[in-house]
Order: sequence, then structure tokens, then C-alpha cells
Amino acid sequence: MRNKKGVLILFAIIIIVVFIIAIQRNKNIADKDVNEQPVDLEQLAKDYQDGLQAIMPEYKALIDNTNQEAIDNMRQKLLDLKMPTEFKEAHVQLVLLLEQMEQSVSAEDLQINFNNIINKYDWLN
Repeated sequence: MRNKKGVLILFAIIIIVVFIIAIQRNKNIADKDVNEQPVDLEQLAKDYQDGLQAIMPEYKALIDNTNQEAIDNMRQKLLDLKMPTEFKEAHVQLVLLLEQMEQSVSAEDLQINFNNIINKYDWLN
């Protein structure tokens, strides 16, 4: 009987220790979340626009001279940009144009599609 009480007490202590550890971990996670800096959406948008504008000359040159390595490099440059939600449509259209390049769409059609994107998003000029 005494042995059973000892086992129950030991079991209760283990449960209490595990509970205390779990509470401490959750507290540490909550503290970490509080200490993270909020995202400056205006700066994120500006950085995205600046980054995209910086690669646009190379992107435009790619239309006239497509090759798989250059397409892959441009795709990676687009993926490296941190895109705010408001620019998702423009970003997707530029990625889809790369897909058209891979499908050997004519340079004339690529140029038309590229110009449509540029005209729709005048900040790309």
C-alpha cells in the first residue's frame, strides 16, 4: 500500500513538473512574439517597387533574347523580392510572362504582354 502511495506521489510530481515546463515554454514563445518588430508596410512596398524597377531593364532584355538560364535567374530574382499583397497581381503577371517565354511564345507577343503589364502598373516605368 505504501509503495502505491509513493508511486502516485511521484507521478503527481512528474505531472506538475511537466505542467510548469509547458507553461514556461508558452511564456517564452509569447515573450518572443511581443519583442518582434512590426512590419512597416509602406517600407515593404517601397522596397518591392525599388527592387522590381531595378530588374526591369534586365527583364525587358530577356524578352528579345530568351534562354532557360536567364529565365531561371529572373524567376529567382522575382522570388527573392518580398512582395506586399497589394502587388500580388503584377508579380504574378510577370512570373506568368516568364512561363510564356519558356513556352517559346513569339517575341512580338511577349513584348505586347510586357507592355500591357507596364501600362497597367505605371510605377514600373
